Amino acid sequence: MRTKNKASGSLIFLSVLTLSLLAAGSSGGQSQNIDRNQVLKEQYRIKKQLHPSLQSKISQAVESFKENFLTSGEESQPVFVASQVVRDQFRTVSPTQARLLGFYVLCQATSALEEDIRLITAEIEKMNQAKEQIDVLIASIEEQIEKKTEEGAQESVEEREEETAVVKEYETLETAPHFKAEYPKSPEIIYSKELEKMSLSELNNDMYYIKTALNSVHSTSKITVEALRKEMDLRDRFLIELYFQCEEIINIDDAEIKSIR
Repeated sequence: MRTKNKASGSLIFLSVLTLSLLAAGSSGGQSQNIDRNQVLKEQYRIKKQLHPSLQSKISQAVESFKENFLTSGEESQPVFVASQVVRDQFRTVSPTQARLLGFYVLCQATSALEEDIRLITAEIEKMNQAKEQIDVLIASIEEQIEKKTEEGAQESVEEREEETAVVKEYETLETAPHFKAEYPKSPEIIYSKELEKMSLSELNNDMYYIKTALNSVHSTSKITVEALRKEMDLRDRFLIELYFQCEEIINIDDAEIKSIR
């Protein structure tokens, strides 16, 4: 019996690439040495001490940060953009309070970015599952082709030329809700023919379309992995900025946070 085709090797490679991205973060890996727990600890402390009446302003500041950062271009500095939106939303705070609020806004924006990353990662996992389904289908068709060939099955006189549906259309790009990263969604596999009842000609004909569908999913997977890489690089930039601010933020008393109005 034939072994699986080379598609399996490509699937393994892409899966390893995805896992590497998830483990390493940005290509430079700068965030690996960051104590993220310390950042999260300060984010939680600030949230706990802020007066509930400020939540609306905080939310507006986070949304303004996301919009301004995206329109400012890749070279914009997260801390600078955060300080700008804080000054717009909180006009009566002290310089110390402004730095703290800028830190907190960037923390909240980073949490939103993490949601986008989880969403895109889930799509990559779905694509890997779709490719596994197609790999299994290809192996099953190869098995039937080999079986019918050994039995001396005759090719049908008329070749079937119509396209066989394998996946649903999925050309439209999805947009992550927070930082607007675009990525294609995973397709749904819809092939449902009974292989045992198909002629050798039909099996060979369908094999072409199924392998074409597999190549298409591989191509869109690469686009989605690249979108994930960009989002993780951005997340790392935010974390590095937060890490460098953390020492100053730790020294701000809870009373100073509670006094913000």
